[in-house]
Amino acid sequence: VYKRQLFAPSASAINGVMAVEKMVDFRPAFQLEEIKIYPNPVLAGHNQITFQTIANQPIDSIRYTVLASNGQIIRLLEGVVDNTYPQVGFGWWNGRVAYGNRVATGLYICRADVQFQGQTYSISETLAMAK
Repeated sequence: VYKRQLFAPSASAINGVMAVEKMVDFRPAFQLEEIKIYPNPVLAGHNQITFQTIANQPIDSIRYTVLASNGQIIRLLEGVVDNTYPQVGFGWWNGRVAYGNRVATGLYICRADVQFQGQTYSISETLAMAK
């Protein structure tokens, strides 16, 4: 909330101008600022990949989708919202498909779907899986 002082003409004011204070409630539009993936690239033998998504306002919930370069869904992951910094969400993945096999070497897309006041916002980043 920002306080602004506005000026308006008035017959009772000195020199025809009087000050009027008005409270203005200004909140910037919701925006996803970035998604971080680490490590990236992921080398063979590394079995935890961390996704971190940052917004400019507290988020309600977050879900991550790992997609192959052709758009096929590889894995759906429920994320968590940080209790200390509620504008940050996290997710973790072991680099494996649902039935346990490690994904192939290549490029993947990680999409974060964030819920904020009943609306879904998405942001994505490329993830490289290496040998």
